[in-house]
Amino acid sequence: TPGIAISRRPKRSRWSSCARGFDAFMERFGHLGDSGLDLTAPRWREDPDLIVRMILDTPPSPPRSSLAWGDVRGSFSILQRPLMRRIFRRAATYRRLREQVGSDMIFGYGLLRPAFLELGARLAARGLLARAEDAFLLTLDELRALVAPGAARVDELLATRRAELAEAPDLDLPELIVGEEYVPRRRSVGPVEVLHGTPTSRGTYRGAVRVIRSGADFDRLEPGEVLVVPYSDVAWTPLFARAGAVVAESGGMLSHSSIVARAYGIPCVVSVAQRRPASGPGDAPSDGTPGRNGRPRLSDGRQSPSSRAAPWPPAQPGSIPATADGGRH
Repeated sequence: TPGIAISRRPKRSRWSSCARGFDAFMERFGHLGDSGLDLTAPRWREDPDLIVRMILDTPPSPPRSSLAWGDVRGSFSILQRPLMRRIFRRAATYRRLREQVGSDMIFGYGLLRPAFLELGARLAARGLLARAEDAFLLTLDELRALVAPGAARVDELLATRRAELAEAPDLDLPELIVGEEYVPRRRSVGPVEVLHGTPTSRGTYRGAVRVIRSGADFDRLEPGEVLVVPYSDVAWTPLFARAGAVVAESGGMLSHSSIVARAYGIPCVVSVAQRRPASGPGDAPSDGTPGRNGRPRLSDGRQSPSSRAAPWPPAQPGSIPATADGGRH
């Protein structure tokens, strides 16, 4: 069953090969998580059942590989091909290296998480924290003070930090911050016809939109759907092999979402400032309009996208026709 625990796998010979493959996968990729550079985000190795569910619940999809030289060779003249082939191969090499660098950085951050969890557990055992994870809400100096003899509980400070974290997803940060102070702005919520962003992978696509917020939602993405994410990093790469297009709330031309989308040859729009649906994954057909670069378009499915705006975020999961146009570069 999808919820089967790894420790309770049937010990039969037909499982041995699968078990070895799974263990090898976790050894190589277990340091990944929803947000690899966030120490508060659990790692895959901490919840192997999640990976088992992802494997068992993910629907089959046609195999898709990244663009090969043969896919673009016809776009160049005979004189251009030798140079463009070298450029293409070099770009493919550095794309792989970028993914490896990202994975190595996440691995390094992952080495710190167990240490802070252990420190938090010890402080919780002394009655100074409510739970081990509260250690992530404190600065290093605050943790040092809490470890010192005679330290008192910091419940009020922790409550303030939790409230700030709960409010953060509803805020838009300015593109440029000078100094340490800035005035945050709450995101607008209401009917939206066009979401503005930056086109980073060319193309136009229409399909059902699926909002994915974390690894727990990975299995909900059906082949060909428009993938809507707050961000992405190495752990999110498998989703791009099934997506028909990508809309990301953050990112730029050289962000992970953009590079991987270009590698798979699917349209991508990033830095979409308006808030993604907050109520859960829903379906939203997405039809691109040539010339409207970087503008995911939404409608309610009963009229054309230009004549009727759809609520964003929706009141509840459901069908919302939309548009994602990766532009023409």
